[in-house]
Amino acid sequence: MIKLSSARRYAKTLIELAQEKVLMEKFSTDMSCIKEIVEKVPDIIQFMGSPVVNIDVRKNTVKEIFSKYNIHEYIINLVILLIDTGKSKLLPHICKFYQDIEDFYLGRVRAVVKVPINLTEEEINLIREKLEQKLKKKVLLNTEIDTSLVGGIWVKVGDLIFDGTVRKQLQILKENLIKG
Repeated sequence: MIKLSSARRYAKTLIELAQEKVLMEKFSTDMSCIKEIVEKVPDIIQFMGSPVVNIDVRKNTVKEIFSKYNIHEYIINLVILLIDTGKSKLLPHICKFYQDIEDFYLGRVRAVVKVPINLTEEEINLIREKLEQKLKKKVLLNTEIDTSLVGGIWVKVGDLIFDGTVRKQLQILKENLIKG
């Protein structure tokens, strides 16, 4: 079983190191890059923890891959430590916690917006502005096209969901008609 408290501690330590060394921007970029690599190539985590592959081969391969992406040596050292201690499965969680802690420190939130069609930059900026007014925080938007939506907009910020889709409105109307 994965101990997420360990992942949180590693992420917090990385944030503190980034602040101390004035590397917040670099670490942020690097952790996002690692998160993307892990999402696109999930087998990398299995490779890093594989007892079948020699540990030096695993460490050198990871160093080589992350060096190609210009990942900072401190972060590469953390990944090597995870391999040495058999905790490589923590890496995706560390990336997520790092992002969450960084967002908290910087007073921002991440939002997922689902719409049935492509939005213009103006529409995206309007959504961002409305969310920032409502939440009183800087909002980083990730827009997704969901063709199953007939119309409207669906927004998720953390645990909050704003459902302004036609499907939801029809569901509410149906419930109201059934209630009488």
